[in-house]
Amino acid sequence: MAAAPVVSATFVGFENLSKTFDELSAKLQRAALRKTVSKSARPVRKEMRRLVSKDTRATQKGIGISVSVKSAGNVEASIGVRRKAKGSPASTVHILEKGSKNQPARPFMRPALDNKKGEVVKIFTSELGGEIAKVAAKSRARGPKPSRS
Repeated sequence: MAAAPVVSATFVGFENLSKTFDELSAKLQRAALRKTVSKSARPVRKEMRRLVSKDTRATQKGIGISVSVKSAGNVEASIGVRRKAKGSPASTVHILEKGSKNQPARPFMRPALDNKKGEVVKIFTSELGGEIAKVAAKSRARGPKPSRS
């Protein structure tokens, strides 16, 4: 069976992050980025659910967000039909998106991303600073880890 299509967006250009971000451990940096990326992906998920054909309720309910941390600290969101959702049509969703010789295309994934990419960037840029501040405050409240001597 063909794999479900994946629509992804990559944000690059973190060279000018604040000093606070640079002072955080890699784990805390990833936590702040992961939460911000998750919040940023929500409008695309909502738009996908709105655009998908209403006669495909299982597809509509199965649309979700998966956020993962890749090598080198890159954080990535995948938005689409979850394979493990109850009654998941993940193996056939590509036919909805691209069509087949017997069924016309009814795209919803790419249009959703195209409709909401400006909002995604806006949310990401407005939320990242606040998330960094929260993580930094928690880190300071915990204090430094005791050294193992």
